[in-house]
Amino acid sequence: MLIFQQKIYDNLVSGTSSVFTDTGYAGLLGSVEHLSFYAELSGVTGTLPTVTMQLESSADGARWQSQQALPELIAAPLFPGYNLQFFRNTSGNPVSSGVRLRIALGGTAPVAVIRIWSIGLSPAT
Repeated sequence: MLIFQQKIYDNLVSGTSSVFTDTGYAGLLGSVEHLSFYAELSGVTGTLPTVTMQLESSADGARWQSQQALPELIAAPLFPGYNLQFFRNTSGNPVSSGVRLRIALGGTAPVAVIRIWSIGLSPAT
């Protein structure tokens, strides 16, 4: 059953430092059993740009750790123009009391406008 559909990120990202979804969405993202993410990347520039995205959880909102050893999306190549990526967490269990998404561009001087939507699902009762 669909619990929510929400835009959770809409920013220009420049460089290779990690950025994160707003922790204001952490409780919402952690409240469901299945998360799907849809990311739209536009205005991509740089040499061999890539994007990595990884779910992180926290019980207290202060200490965050990766949910899995490997990111859900690893160094996906980006190309100038229209770019889409899709991935999901299908753990089957409530993820955590708080969840955020870590986003990192790779390559040389990467820049992209990143918009991410999330869909939260739980089984029908």
